[in-house]
Amino acid sequence: MAQEIKVETDNIKRMHSFNDRWEILNTFDYEIFKIRCLETISNEINNECTKIEEMWGNPLESLNSMCSNISFILGIKNYPDGFSNFEAKSLYKYLNKLDLKNMNEYIKFIYFLEIILNIENDLIYNEQLALKIAEAFELSNANLKIIKDGNEYCIIYKGVEFLDKTLVIDNLKWLKKYEKSKIHFLKSLKFERKEEFYRNIIDELRLSLELLFQEKFNNKKSLENQASQIGNFLKENNVSIFISNMYIKLIDFYTKYNNDNAKHGDKVSEVEIDYLTYLTGTFMRLILQIEELKNEVRE
Repeated sequence: MAQEIKVETDNIKRMHSFNDRWEILNTFDYEIFKIRCLETISNEINNECTKIEEMWGNPLESLNSMCSNISFILGIKNYPDGFSNFEAKSLYKYLNKLDLKNMNEYIKFIYFLEIILNIENDLIYNEQLALKIAEAFELSNANLKIIKDGNEYCIIYKGVEFLDKTLVIDNLKWLKKYEKSKIHFLKSLKFERKEEFYRNIIDELRLSLELLFQEKFNNKKSLENQASQIGNFLKENNVSIFISNMYIKLIDFYTKYNNDNAKHGDKVSEVEIDYLTYLTGTFMRLILQIEELKNEVRE
């Protein structure tokens, strides 16, 4: 089951209390965010290196292996050396030089965080590290959250809390059976809510919904041409005719909006992007809930 990694540490409580007393508005600083994340990771790795050295011997092989694997995934050069601390590694130096105000470098840094959260290495306890990075996000006022979907950790942008729980996180759990749809739904959540990415977000949301219907109904029809299959499915599962008609009509408006606005990202606002995200989640949730209930009855 997909779940959000949530933390409410003494550090976070103290920051909130101080900010409330001094009427300080939390702001996001790219450099402080980078420092917090890198220091958190460095401390975890270096502590484990010390433990391994005290108990079994030199941790250099594990550290070099981890840095080599991550560097390979990121597509950067790796320079193995004899140092047993993370800050001395070429990977750390590369990450520390990234300018997170540059969107490409910011995305690469977030990608690094997601990689290290999922890496298999003697120096990393993934759950423990996820909690500490989540704390760094909160302290930095980063508009990010970590979710765990099965054994995989993912970093996505925050949305509206009560909607996210059911329409985003739960959908990731239920979409496990529809892997292609899930990949594109997750992609849409990873884009920052900036105008330059609006078209990408709209495209990914539409494609995720289209792929869900194609796999569900075992056809290759476009989203515009699934109305009869959707109607039959809802009717067969005793969904009210009013709900069924509303659902199909909304799909019609959804596709028309996508066809018109995906080609012209400058016509889209952030409010519309959030609405489309949750609307797509709602479309999926109804179909997946019906399917889940049918499976429960069979069992």
